[in-house]
Amino acid sequence: MLMGLMLTGLMGACTRYGWPMSTRARSARILSRALALLAALVTVPAMADEALDESLRALITKQNLSGKAAFSESHPALEDPSVLLGRELFFSKVLSGDNDAACASCHHPFMAGGDALSLAVGVAANEPDRLGLGRTFDWQSRGAKDPHAAAGPNVPRNSPTIINVGLYQKTVFHDGRLEQRRFGSIRSPESVRDQGRDLMAVQARLPVVAEDEMQGYRLLRFATPDRVRDTLVERLREDWPERFARAFGDAKAGPESVTYERIELALSDYQRSFVLIDNPWFNYVAGDREAIGASAKRGARDFLSSKSEGGLGCAACHQGDFFTDEKFHAAGFPQIGRGIKRPAAGYGNETQRDGTDGGRWEVTRRSRDRYAFRTPSLLNVTTTAPYAHAGTHATLEDLIAYHLDPPTGAAAFDFSLQHLPQFKNRTINYPKARAETAAAVAAWRTTGITPQALSPERMRDLVAFLQTLTDPCIASRPCMEPWMPDASEVVEGRLDAIIDPQQLVAR
Repeated sequence: MLMGLMLTGLMGACTRYGWPMSTRARSARILSRALALLAALVTVPAMADEALDESLRALITKQNLSGKAAFSESHPALEDPSVLLGRELFFSKVLSGDNDAACASCHHPFMAGGDALSLAVGVAANEPDRLGLGRTFDWQSRGAKDPHAAAGPNVPRNSPTIINVGLYQKTVFHDGRLEQRRFGSIRSPESVRDQGRDLMAVQARLPVVAEDEMQGYRLLRFATPDRVRDTLVERLREDWPERFARAFGDAKAGPESVTYERIELALSDYQRSFVLIDNPWFNYVAGDREAIGASAKRGARDFLSSKSEGGLGCAACHQGDFFTDEKFHAAGFPQIGRGIKRPAAGYGNETQRDGTDGGRWEVTRRSRDRYAFRTPSLLNVTTTAPYAHAGTHATLEDLIAYHLDPPTGAAAFDFSLQHLPQFKNRTINYPKARAETAAAVAAWRTTGITPQALSPERMRDLVAFLQTLTDPCIASRPCMEPWMPDASEVVEGRLDAIIDPQQLVAR
């Protein structure tokens, strides 16, 4: 129609100004060709966009993606009494042996369910209520109590986010030391057939008996796991019976209202209530083609396509709507930290750390599992830096580049760790880091994966796609407030978190 109007206008001008017929015809042909070219330029991108949507839709169908993570509808409601009790327990330092750390010390809602550190700092922090980059291990004044005291963080791995943790159905922790078995039993470090209600309920038994995380180096250092948990129950029986009675419907509050089984159920319900999956990608999968941009669509196609299809093959492990196969893979990431604690042979209760972390091998002792770690979910991944089991990558771009080519990444890795905010301007030496990283890369080589490199354009597209996996609630303080304890109620022992505003994800 536009072309017709312009041609009519041109012919009218030719007549008005007395141009010869030959000039009129030539001008009309030129204009007609120009308009045809313009129409083509407009049509081609539209066709390309449509083709991109069609190819992406085919991949979505092929991989049975629904735009809704499995089991996301079965989580407890925030207003459930047990969730409210679990919320208060999650922020209570009373659950730590030396009364100086809470679950939220390493998993704070306003920090995307993590702590923004490469390696966590659990008990014995210089400032117990300080979270984030200002949280450091008080290794000098308490060194006599910590048998492995040294400068640097005291927890050997990165703190995983608790957001969506209840959606894991097979394993919990980087090494999967807690796993769902057949016939409903759960395997944990304490039992091969634990009959806990769910994975997160059994998980709630473990951090309180982990020396560096919550058990501590003083009051309960050599206590058995059962003795630690019994001591925590006795503490809570002093001031908490009414809260437990309300949460579990007791007719009368008393010391018997507080049991460790109830502690773990309440903590499980609180953590499983933390489901944030309302993101642009899921909206796109559900049918809204405008939910994400063209760059993100190209990145999604790269992510979902196999290598034989010209893609990156990411979905081989980061599969399904939860973006994980919950299996263990040797990815060759750098090995830093003071290492996993193991019994010291012939020394009774004494333990040793040699600066190594075998990953899944620490659980199974199978050689094929050495340096293998669980595939993490990628939902909300843009908010959970630093990345990998030891927090060795500060940005997604850095993580992706290393992940696609571990040999090259390891050769260029800065073992002074100055690229990591937690270690910036600090001299922390991990003597075995280079050798252990080389061994981890050697384990990666056995997988037969071919190294890859991304062009800047493909990297931008892939990151754009990963950004669409984030629920905007996670960056909104009002939206995250329901997972924070009631500020109007004063509770002794509650973590009064001090966080640099620049480190907050929820603002």
